[in-house]
Amino acid sequence: MLRTMPEMLLEQRVLIVDEQKEVNSEMEAFLLNRGFLVQAAGDLSRASRAVMDDDYSTIIVNIDTSRTNSLRQLRELREVTDAIIIVSTHNPDEYDRVLCLEMAVDDYLVRPYSARELPARIHANARRYAQAMYLKGNKDPLSAAQTDDSYNVALNLANAPRPGKLSLPGLVFSGDGTDLTTTDGREIPLTKLEHALFRLLVVNSDREVTVEDISRQIYRGPCTDGNRSKLTMLVHRLRNKLKKYALRERLIVCSHNKGYRFNATLEKVA
Repeated sequence: MLRTMPEMLLEQRVLIVDEQKEVNSEMEAFLLNRGFLVQAAGDLSRASRAVMDDDYSTIIVNIDTSRTNSLRQLRELREVTDAIIIVSTHNPDEYDRVLCLEMAVDDYLVRPYSARELPARIHANARRYAQAMYLKGNKDPLSAAQTDDSYNVALNLANAPRPGKLSLPGLVFSGDGTDLTTTDGREIPLTKLEHALFRLLVVNSDREVTVEDISRQIYRGPCTDGNRSKLTMLVHRLRNKLKKYALRERLIVCSHNKGYRFNATLEKVA
C-alpha cells in the first residue's frame, strides 16, 4: 500500500491551448472554479514558448487532429515539456487517437464530454504520474542532484562547492546552485528540470558530467534514445535562457555527445 502522497502530487497548474478565445475563457473559468491554477495560450507555438518559461502540471490542447500542422506542433510541444498532455478534439477517428497516444500524449478526449469528466481526467493522470515517480524514487527532481549517491558523480553536498556566492561570467549564484541571478540582480526563471541540470553542473563544475549520469539523475533512468532527445532539448533551453539573461554564448558545452560541462571557471564572490 502506497503511503499518502499529497506532497508528491504536482501542483495543479493547467495551461489551456486553443485558438478560440471564447473556448479558452469558458474552460479557464470552469477550472478556476474547481481550484485549478489556469493560464491560456492561443496556439501550440505559444504553448511551446510558455512551457520554457514556467512549469505546468497539465496542458489541455484543443485541436483539430486531422490537421497535419497541428500534429507536428503537438510533437514539438511534447519534446520541450514533461507535463501531462491531454488532447481534446471533435475528431473521433481511431487513427488520429492512436497517433496522438504514440506521440506520448497522456490522454485523449472526444468532445462533447461531460463537465465533470475533464477535472476527473486531470486528477487521474496526476495521480498516475505521482505514483510512477514515487515508485521510481523521484521525490523531487530539484533534489535529485543531492540525494542519490548511487552513480559515479559527485552528488552530495560534501563534494559540492562550499556555501557562499560563486560566479560565472554574467551570473551569480549560491554554492549549490539553488539561487541564480544575473550580476545586476535579476532572477533567472528556470523550470524544475532546468534548475536540476544547472545544479548538477555546478556540483560537478570541475569535471564533465556524462550524458548517462545526467540521464540517471534528471530522468531517473538510463540514457535511452528518448531521454537523450529530452536532454538535448533541456540543454538547448537552459543555454538559451543563460544567453538571454547573462549575454554569454555556449556557457554549457558538449564533448562529442559524451557529456556536458561549464565553459568557464567558477569564481568566489567577495
